[in-house]
Amino acid sequence: MSTIEQFGRQQMETEQKEREATEPKGPALDEILAHPEDNTLFSKYLENGDDGDQILAGKLLAGELGADDFHALSEKRKGFLQVKEKAKNMRERLEKNMDGMINASPQLREIVQVAGMEAVRKAMIKRMDEIAITDPEGFADLEGRFNGLTAAEEVVGRGNERIAALCKEHGFTETEYTKALMAREAGDPYALEDLIKSKMGTFQKAFTSYEELTQTEGDIDTRQDIKARLSQVNWNLNNIGGALSTKMFEDPATKEILIANLKKEKGPDKDVSFAEMNGLLKRPGNPKAIRDAWENYQNEHSGDDGYTIEEARERFGNQYAERSVSKKRRGFWATIFRAMLAGSVREVIR
Repeated sequence: MSTIEQFGRQQMETEQKEREATEPKGPALDEILAHPEDNTLFSKYLENGDDGDQILAGKLLAGELGADDFHALSEKRKGFLQVKEKAKNMRERLEKNMDGMINASPQLREIVQVAGMEAVRKAMIKRMDEIAITDPEGFADLEGRFNGLTAAEEVVGRGNERIAALCKEHGFTETEYTKALMAREAGDPYALEDLIKSKMGTFQKAFTSYEELTQTEGDIDTRQDIKARLSQVNWNLNNIGGALSTKMFEDPATKEILIANLKKEKGPDKDVSFAEMNGLLKRPGNPKAIRDAWENYQNEHSGDDGYTIEEARERFGNQYAERSVSKKRRGFWATIFRAMLAGSVREVIR
């Protein structure tokens, strides 16, 4: 391989590594739209965007995409994958700390005692992707609360380093030291002194009194320091658990899942997929049937007070779309499809 080719290949590999470091990893958009769960999440991501995202979704469903639209969809994919990655991290943190939060938060504990732990998982943890998309402010608040927990855990970490150094200085293991602290907490006044004496030689042990050892008690009895550090962790766990408890009853979908699990009922229906609506879009329309239905509509309503042809077309188009796509088909893509179909019907009867 020539020098220029070698240089070019190395340059390309370097650029690829830089892209991989900055761009989110994940499936292409066609795979996202074909995946049952990702498709639903991506639709919610577009639904919670601005008007431009709604228009972009309509173009995507209609297959009317230009170069600018491909660029916009590429950016939407990146943003979507970034949100999913954040949600994944949040799920892991919730699972890791759930027992601690239940123990620290009376509110969360009551919900678990009534609805069950699996219901809480279904309602919050497993839906964290959706929550991150539909409630970005609430998700950011949760992230901030976990940052507080991380800071408290770092305080505990520094305490562990101090204790490890103390154990090394006195020649006992952390397990031995923990047992002595617990014994002291349970009422044994000389548990720590006994531990120190256990590491002495026979001669030194014989000539060292409890009174002498008690003088060093302030250095080796770290119970208050440990309690203070753990108190910070528990405060933050309670803070997170309380926020989760509040959120479960503020969010209708979360509340619906909790109650459905309690009553052993089926939860909310799934949103219709992009693929399903795309398939429905490909079915041939029947202009004659639309015009016949429009004629009947006019005969029935032309005598209504305030009747105008433009308002009648608007209402007829919307009603025709609603009849064609039943309300059982719920979700963003169904809404977009109805709007497109209503528009097409109005074109036919114009």
